[in-house]
Amino acid sequence: MADPRAEISAKLKDLAKSWSSYSVTTHADMDFAGGGTLANPIRAFDVKYIETANGYRLMDQFATLKDGTIQHIADYCDGEKSANVSFDGASRVVQRQIYIKKAFGIEDHGGPPWRPVPFKYHYAGKVPLHEIIPRSSYLGERQFLSRPCHVFMIQDVDWVQGKKLVVVSLDSEHAVPLCYEVFDNQEHYEKGVPSLRWKATAVEMRDSRSVQVRSVEETFELKDVNAPRLVEASKYEVQDLKYNVSFEKSAFWPEVQPGVTVYDTIAKKYYQTPGEPSKPLSTTAEPIRAVDNESGTTPATLLAFGLAGLLLLVATVLWWRGRS
Repeated sequence: MADPRAEISAKLKDLAKSWSSYSVTTHADMDFAGGGTLANPIRAFDVKYIETANGYRLMDQFATLKDGTIQHIADYCDGEKSANVSFDGASRVVQRQIYIKKAFGIEDHGGPPWRPVPFKYHYAGKVPLHEIIPRSSYLGERQFLSRPCHVFMIQDVDWVQGKKLVVVSLDSEHAVPLCYEVFDNQEHYEKGVPSLRWKATAVEMRDSRSVQVRSVEETFELKDVNAPRLVEASKYEVQDLKYNVSFEKSAFWPEVQPGVTVYDTIAKKYYQTPGEPSKPLSTTAEPIRAVDNESGTTPATLLAFGLAGLLLLVATVLWWRGRS
C-alpha cells in the first residue's frame, strides 16, 4: 500500500495557503437530550468568523439558551494581542467588560483552535494537519460519504485534559477532513469508543474548495468504557462562506463604549473608559451556571481562565468547544 502522507500533506498545505482571508457564518443546533453539564444549556449557536493570512481574527458569537435567553460575546485579534468582549445579556449590543490578553479566545488552553466548525477540525490540537500528518501513522483507506478517504492516527495531541489520540479521515481528492475522532487512550481506540466524534454529512464546492457544509458532532460519557453514553449530538451548518475579501484593520479591534471596565492582562491593569455606561434595554439576564459533570469530563479548572470576573458565558463556551 503506497504511503499517501506526503501527497495529502501537500494538498492540505496548498489549501491552507490558498486564501488571504475568509469570512464564514455558521449555525448550530445543540442537542443535549442524552445529558450535559449545564442547568440552562445552549440550544443554538450562531457564529460570524473572519480570519486573514496575517493573523487578524474576529469571532462574534450568539448563544441561544434553553430558556430563550441570548448571550453575546466577541473575540478580536489585531495580529499581536486579543480582546474578549462580553455584552449585556438583555440588549446584546451594550458592552459590559473587555479582557485584553495575548491568546485569542481560549487558545491559551488545550484543545482545538478557537475557530468554528468545520475549520477547527483542520487541526490536531492547535497544529495544522499539514504539519502533523507527515508524523502520523497511516491506517489505510475507507469510504466516507461515498468518497475514498485516507485514514491517519495522530498520537499525543494536546487536548483539554491532557494528551489524546486523534483519528482523522481525509478526502483522498481534496484532503479535507470528513471524520474526526478523539480517543482518551489506546485502549479506547482499540475498543472503538471515542469521547468525541465529528463527521461531515454534506460536502459542497465553494469558490473551488471542498467545504463540509453540514456536519454532526457527538460527545460521549465514558464512565463505563464498555457502555459509552451519548450526551450530545449537535448539527452544524455553514450558511455563508467567502474567500479573499478585504477588511479594514479596525474590524479586528473593538471600539470601546463609554463606562466599560477593561481588564488588560498584558499591562496588568484595569480601568473604566470615560462616560456613563450605556443602559440595557431591560434587566441583565441571569448568567449561565455550570454544574458538576459526573463523568469528570468537564473539570472545574476549565472555568478558571486566570481572568478574575470573566463571564460564565465564556466558561460555558470553553466547555462546549473543548470538551472531552
